[in-house]
Amino acid sequence: EEIIFKILEISTKWFENNLAENNQCLLYLKNRSLSESTIKNFRIGYSNSLKSSLYDYLINMNFKESDILKSNVIKVDEKNKIRDFFYKRLIFPIANEQNKIVGFGGRVLDNSNPKYINSPESSFFKKRNILYNLNLAKKNVRTKKNILICEGYMDVISLYENNIKTAVAPLGTALTEEQLVLAWKYVNKPTIMF
Repeated sequence: EEIIFKILEISTKWFENNLAENNQCLLYLKNRSLSESTIKNFRIGYSNSLKSSLYDYLINMNFKESDILKSNVIKVDEKNKIRDFFYKRLIFPIANEQNKIVGFGGRVLDNSNPKYINSPESSFFKKRNILYNLNLAKKNVRTKKNILICEGYMDVISLYENNIKTAVAPLGTALTEEQLVLAWKYVNKPTIMF
């Protein structure tokens, strides 16, 4: 599993680097009033590069195809072709409580559907057990003795931009019992703001 985490970390950097060369994304984030430091803090990226696909990039870094597939950053399509899992989407890396990247959320920049997609479920990425941003929020949660559970990635990030650093979010699903238990680990009265 260590190799999987390595692939996910390197993929995150690849997404981050693509963001820098994409004006449409930067404009979108600017319109959402996000500062450069917030974008860096949440490691927001973009899943398209003119130079190579993520798959080619990882193969060139000598990762085995089987490991890349296991990490869920690529998929095999119906024609049996290997494709990047995320295509032309803004990327929100999702870390576990221990601050390891375990998956990604991808958002389209136009009006196409689905608006958001997440990495597929796996042994290391179980959506019901993860609160987005808990890895960064937990130190502030402890000091403030408050955790704010809001709806999605952008809510958490916008709140952070406005100096509210105790926000977390479930991953596009209803709040699960596991996620509540996770919040209770840090505070006895989480605030839910959907």
